Amino acid sequence: MSKYMTKRRITVKGEDKRALILAKSLHLFNKHGVEHVGVRDIARALNMRPGHITYYFPDKESLVLELAGPAPG
Repeated sequence: MSKYMTKRRITVKGEDKRALILAKSLHLFNKHGVEHVGVRDIARALNMRPGHITYYFPDKESLVLELAGPAPG
């Protein structure tokens, strides 16, 4: 089993899935560093296919920017 894999299948939809992706991404980024975690790692940790992640976030950069929040100014 991968170091990112969870043991249970996650079945959520819509905004709940989006929030779950953000929460798991934040956890993995904090634990391993943004540069060491990819979309596939996040998908694997959530027991999802990478396409499920890219449905909500086209790439890792957009996911990171969402976590960072709006730019000041």
